[in-house]
Amino acid sequence: MKRSPVRLLLSVVLGLGLAAVTFSMGNWQVRRAAEKTALHQQQAERLHAPAIDHPEELLDLQKLAYRRLKLQGHFVLNAVVYIDNRQIDGRPAVQVIQAFQPEGANYVVPLDRGLLPRNPDQPRMPPPLPMQAAGADANDLLVTVLPGFARSAELWGLTLGGSKKIHRETDEGRQVWSNFDATEFGEWLGRPVSNYVATVEPVLPEAQDMQTSGQATASGFYMDQVSLPDQVARHRGYAIQWYAMTAMLLLFSGYFVFKEFKSRND
Repeated sequence: MKRSPVRLLLSVVLGLGLAAVTFSMGNWQVRRAAEKTALHQQQAERLHAPAIDHPEELLDLQKLAYRRLKLQGHFVLNAVVYIDNRQIDGRPAVQVIQAFQPEGANYVVPLDRGLLPRNPDQPRMPPPLPMQAAGADANDLLVTVLPGFARSAELWGLTLGGSKKIHRETDEGRQVWSNFDATEFGEWLGRPVSNYVATVEPVLPEAQDMQTSGQATASGFYMDQVSLPDQVARHRGYAIQWYAMTAMLLLFSGYFVFKEFKSRND
């Protein structure tokens, strides 16, 4: 039974239309990969730029994300939040965010100080701060501005009715949160907070999966190397998939046309 010309035309138009859509999606992924490559290069350049002395309370995060800051002042003893659901070599841990009081300023900067392991015998009890870290002065402290606190867990941070709720607990007088929010941090402290979170942990220009060795520590905290976010390979992989789908659609459309013409000539 021969296929009618109208049905054949519709099949070809549909196949070519879908091929055009998948091809455009592949091009979009290629453009996104190029944008991410440029952004990654910009972030790496910022990491190697000279550190900023005496930063302000409010920074332009579009321009200063991943820039290094030089801070003078001290850590606030009781202004500490533990971010839950972290690991050190497979062991339960928490991530410590402590307020840093810059010298002569009326605001604090939330600093990611590193990781602390939980007690295996009491895995839900938050660990105390190391004695050498609590309330210590930190002149010429070198930190890196994080554009967003992406490493924070959001197990309880669900969007319900447009509002995001952070699960908070108080255990042994210590604050344990599921995620970190600078606004809630400021409300809890009752004082102004900078619009950025910084980390004292090393930040790597190369995007690679790093694991804490269990040996790198500073002031009693385990230091977890932070990589710059780089999703270029993912976008390129998606582009290859879309282009492969385009090729398959074109091949199928061509096959149906060839088969129809062959049947007509037989």
